[in-house]
Amino acid sequence: MFTQNARRIFIGSMVGAALVLAPSVALNQTTPASAGAPARSALEAYPGFRIVDADLDDAAFDREDRARQNLIVKCMVAKGMQYKPQYSLTVDSSADTDVERKGPNDDYVTGLTSGQRVAYYRALYGMDDPDALDQPQVAGCLGEAHARIPGVFALRGKLNPDLVKMRQQIAQDPATVGAERTWSACMGAGGHAYASDRELSKAADLGLAGSAKARLFDQRTCSAPLAKARDTVRLAWENQFVRDHRSELDSHKAAWESTEMLVSEHQ
Repeated sequence: MFTQNARRIFIGSMVGAALVLAPSVALNQTTPASAGAPARSALEAYPGFRIVDADLDDAAFDREDRARQNLIVKCMVAKGMQYKPQYSLTVDSSADTDVERKGPNDDYVTGLTSGQRVAYYRALYGMDDPDALDQPQVAGCLGEAHARIPGVFALRGKLNPDLVKMRQQIAQDPATVGAERTWSACMGAGGHAYASDRELSKAADLGLAGSAKARLFDQRTCSAPLAKARDTVRLAWENQFVRDHRSELDSHKAAWESTEMLVSEHQ
């Protein structure tokens, strides 16, 4: 059965159409924070794009989800229909995603006659059959709720290709690659042969012999310079991303802030 859009968090999965000019680390005007505290780029000022304060975006998503569902309830009741809030889920990556989850309205919809079900779908989705992909999505109570509250991640979805490209460029930046090689050499000098910190993390997760001792050595000796280098590269790229998309980002922020009162009123 057709369901709402699931939670969309794009951190770390960001490739894009417009190639961003690679800013050199020297162009970065922001001094990275001390080890252990990620530095904040200009991108952190925009809801839906925060990495350091990602929990704020998650909290905003949850508030918006509740508000939309309450709007849908009122809309459906006004149309003489029954509807129970159907909140978005955070799916555990280890869970079986093929298992169909039963929604709070499924039993009710199943018990309707075919004519009643069409009327219900028209009211909720603006179409006769939400599973018929050839039918255009109109408004319906669901569409109206999303139109009134586009959400904290609305622009992030549209800019996702460019974000993916940026994250790839950060990983491939010569300064990042150089810092990772230096890290590997540092670990090797301590008697721990690892090509990357990702390899070390995987070994530690698997409980492989020597990995616990290697992780301790890394924390004491090699990790800080690598973290600082990555922060510096990330800041340069994220600041460039803001320069390239400032108009869209500013509009998104203003639109998001304008819906905050509506969201608060429908908790």
